[in-house]
Amino acid sequence: MLKSKINTLIKFSSLAGCFFLASCLSLSGCSGKGLKLVHSTAMTDGNAYVGVMTSENEGIVAGEKGLVLCSEDGGQTWAKDKIIAPFIAGMYVVNENVIYMNGDTRVFMKTTDGGKTKEILPKTSFAIGKGVNMLDENVGWVWGKESVLGGLYEYDDTKKEFVKIPLPEGSSYCESALVLGRGKGLMLDVKGRLFETSDYGKNWTKNGEMFTEENIKPIVKNLLTMNSIWQDDSGIRLAYLGKKEGTEYHFVMKLSTDGGKTFTNEFDYVLKKEPKSFTVNQRNEICVMNQDTTMDVYQY
Repeated sequence: MLKSKINTLIKFSSLAGCFFLASCLSLSGCSGKGLKLVHSTAMTDGNAYVGVMTSENEGIVAGEKGLVLCSEDGGQTWAKDKIIAPFIAGMYVVNENVIYMNGDTRVFMKTTDGGKTKEILPKTSFAIGKGVNMLDENVGWVWGKESVLGGLYEYDDTKKEFVKIPLPEGSSYCESALVLGRGKGLMLDVKGRLFETSDYGKNWTKNGEMFTEENIKPIVKNLLTMNSIWQDDSGIRLAYLGKKEGTEYHFVMKLSTDGGKTFTNEFDYVLKKEPKSFTVNQRNEICVMNQDTTMDVYQY
């Protein structure tokens, strides 16, 4: 009888271990790493497409039809602001107060009080802004959606000037970028190729292919942010949203510890909701806008 119970226990433990292993492989490549959901907001608005929580209580959401919403209670309620642009697609958080945004009709703007007021900046050279990445409060890179009129520019807010950064030969579309200094940074194109320049795009070096996960199709050429490059204490991070078998939405994270020259796979996390976009805040939290108009905040 005792031997039978022991055998049953061993079988149960083995099954449990297999189940845990399968779950681990599904959610994070069994690396022991992944995303941890730390906060979810209430529903925002059907026109909301991008958003970020700048603190535990304060957040900002934007989208089409001039929508800009602000929250001061952790995203449980959202107050509407005046119409500024037909569509806001790109958003970058410098700190809790300073946020840059760009979007349709060449609109480029910043807020220095967490979203309560906005300053309209000089219009971009591209009709539809797709993304912003700032080196500090005044200098950064901005890019647009169009392959012909889009491209990549460095912006200096002290001079209110743009400097065009030509893309690498064979790349006509900037998916995301990371500015590392004046005229220096990384650029990801639609094929997942990561390039580096240190001379305002006069010369580019290819650092590798990023879209390498098997059976995961990256979401590219989207108006919204589906991939991003940023820095934290560990190094340079690169993440992208992808689909598997047409139904599962994956958040794939990579890490470079050599300044963006090479990357290792950190994890592949299956999101529980269908995402619209994601924004990385100043605390390196992942803020995912969902199709159901809620926003989920993750730590990694």
